[in-house]
Amino acid sequence: MVVDTEKKSTHRTEIVPVVLEPHPNADSLSIVRIYGYSVCVRTADWLGVDTGAFIVPDSVVKDSPEYAFLRSCTTCGGNGSAYAAPNACRVNCPDCIGKGTLPLRDTDRRIRVRKFRGQMSQGMLVKAPKGSKIGDDVSDILGITRYEPPEPGNHGANNGKHYTGKAPTCHVPVYDVENWYRYGAKVFEDGEYVFLTEKCHGSCWRGVYSSFDKDFFVGSRRQWLKRWQVIPPKSKWHAFLQWIRFEKPLVKISNDIWWQVVEKYPEVEQYCIAHPDIVLFGEVYGKQDLKYGLKDTVGLALFNIYDTKTGLYEFPSAFAKLPVVPIVCSGEYSEILIRANIDGKSLIPGANHIREGIVIHGVGKKLKAVSDTYLERAK
Repeated sequence: MVVDTEKKSTHRTEIVPVVLEPHPNADSLSIVRIYGYSVCVRTADWLGVDTGAFIVPDSVVKDSPEYAFLRSCTTCGGNGSAYAAPNACRVNCPDCIGKGTLPLRDTDRRIRVRKFRGQMSQGMLVKAPKGSKIGDDVSDILGITRYEPPEPGNHGANNGKHYTGKAPTCHVPVYDVENWYRYGAKVFEDGEYVFLTEKCHGSCWRGVYSSFDKDFFVGSRRQWLKRWQVIPPKSKWHAFLQWIRFEKPLVKISNDIWWQVVEKYPEVEQYCIAHPDIVLFGEVYGKQDLKYGLKDTVGLALFNIYDTKTGLYEFPSAFAKLPVVPIVCSGEYSEILIRANIDGKSLIPGANHIREGIVIHGVGKKLKAVSDTYLERAK
């Protein structure tokens, strides 16, 4: 499912059945299967418990004592395990010992994929609130929110500042895709045709030429960015001379990475001008932890096209002259096909590392699946 996050969100902390399965490597731990996820729990805590509240990866918990076990020490790196004592430490660290329960940092409150005794644990299971029943969304009751990555800076350009511009008149949604682990069984049927594309790791990019504004707009996930930056006068005297001479301020092209890729791929702007009110969505890569073989530049991989007049999305495969995300494979849908391709090497030319995951495309629908290997690495 493609989601316009300005209109709705299907991020839930849901009450689910709890059925314990033995952990292959630890007698004290069990595994609970929830949709396509696997979650490790401490067996003694869940014996005789029928339901629990499932907190999916990339959720954020509130800063409260019941989540104190998530706190990690900035000095020794201790704890960070749901099965260690609160504020436990791998060594006798003076910043941990004797300080009791300390406030959770923002990085501690984010729920991530972790590995316990060789078994991936995707999310966290907590006790269900009183009166709740299977299928209830208890996000508000438990204070669980969705993790929203901070709007990235421009990675060193413009002294870390964004030059925010006005938005186009046409509606351009904030783009998101739901998770295959959660919705795969509901969205896709075995045997239907699908194709899989690589999920690139970077910063969301969007571009559109507005027929109403007669201008080309470029933005990040949530901001629209100015193409031109005003060069400030060298001194107050130069500013005064500009003013009395009625001179226009000097400008230069923006150094934001979202405009850098437009300079690198002029065909993107050309396409948008030739197709007004059609939005291109892509990923700017090369500045995050996965570099894709790039050093002093950035790349762009387009993954979707949105028609502002019809509200329809489509994959940009028909436009071979544009930089598009690589296709991993295609075939008849099955869970085996998806799990066999989530992990693997990136197919972007020049990359020499793992891929972040895949996006599964069907007719009018798509879901994403992030690699556990990547999530464990990014932890």
